[in-house]
Amino acid sequence: MREPMHELIRSEKDYIEDLRKCIEVYISEFDEAGTAHTLPNVLRGRRKEIFGNYEKIYAFHAEKFLHELSKYEDDPEEVGCSFTVWVDYLNELYTDYCVNMEQNHDIITLPEAIQFFSAIREKHKLENNNDLNSMLIKPVQRCTRYQLMMDQLLKNCTGNLDEIRLGVLADVSVVEHVEGDPGRFGLRVGTAASNENRTDLKASKEEVKVIWVKRVRELTQGLLPLS
Repeated sequence: MREPMHELIRSEKDYIEDLRKCIEVYISEFDEAGTAHTLPNVLRGRRKEIFGNYEKIYAFHAEKFLHELSKYEDDPEEVGCSFTVWVDYLNELYTDYCVNMEQNHDIITLPEAIQFFSAIREKHKLENNNDLNSMLIKPVQRCTRYQLMMDQLLKNCTGNLDEIRLGVLADVSVVEHVEGDPGRFGLRVGTAASNENRTDLKASKEEVKVIWVKRVRELTQGLLPLS
């Protein structure tokens, strides 16, 4: 029971570090270019559309949620309290983020944007898997990981199952094909086949979409390690 809980906290710290890296590299460079009037025309005035509430998500996890999870490190059967206390705020944060990403993700697929953000990645010597696309999808991936990790806690729990069950987030499934755009896919919450519970995301190209879909499915099905 302790090991899944430790993994939850370790992966939360890794997630926070990834968010911090994106803010200190991509968002900071974007802001500096804006101040210096060197942003490409297609990116000017588009900070909110590109990054959404990314910094707000980081602040919540770094300043509040990690501390909340850590309170139950030695009492993992009560960790569901962390989710039940914050579930409404988590839903608000991530719904806002996913909706903004769905509506505006096309911006970073424009040639000028790709060139600008690729230059930032190379300047900071980040690997290809830390490109802006990969950093922006991390909040979406994190939602699926919470589901998986809470399921693992349930499997190892011998006591307060009800409290943990209350903390399990809604099931997330992948809609691989969205009509009209080969680079677009959807994430659906719950089991009902309804577009009302679906958020569409767009990759820069179909090959990238295939990678994203595969990774999200592996996460939700427990085929990938949590670290």
